[in-house]
Order: sequence, then C-alpha cells, then structure tokens
Amino acid sequence: MEWHGGFRLPVSELRRNPGYRGQEFVDLGVSLAQGGWLDPRIIGDASRTGRYDEQALKRVWHYVARFGNPELTAPSDS
Repeated sequence: MEWHGGFRLPVSELRRNPGYRGQEFVDLGVSLAQGGWLDPRIIGDASRTGRYDEQALKRVWHYVARFGNPELTAPSDS
C-alpha cells in the first residue's frame, strides 16, 4: 500500500469534461477552486460551510476522483 495526499484536478481539465456530470457541476467546481486547482480538502471545506448542496459537492468530487491525479502538484508560490 502507498499513501498519497489525494487527487488534485486543475480547473483546465475540469472545464474539458462538462458531459461527465454536467456544466452546473463544472461551474460549481470552478467557483470553489483555489489557485486554479480542486482537491478533496477544498470540497470538504465547502461542505463544512453548509452553503452548498451536499449532492452537488459530491458530483464535483466525482470530477476530482475521475479526472484528477495524485501526482499533479500546484505551481510554487515562491
């Protein structure tokens, strides 16, 4: 078994796949993204606010799980 920090999905890849769960969930994912990226932490943080429909967030998570990659890293902020 190997540990990894979770899947990460760049917004550019999210936008390429509206047919997977629907444009509504692509738009939600884009609005949630931080620095052009989505990951499980971002979705979890959104869930804890109570401002979003849990089923909608689940569908955004499906994008991260389907099209994301644990090997992608965000560009350095330095």
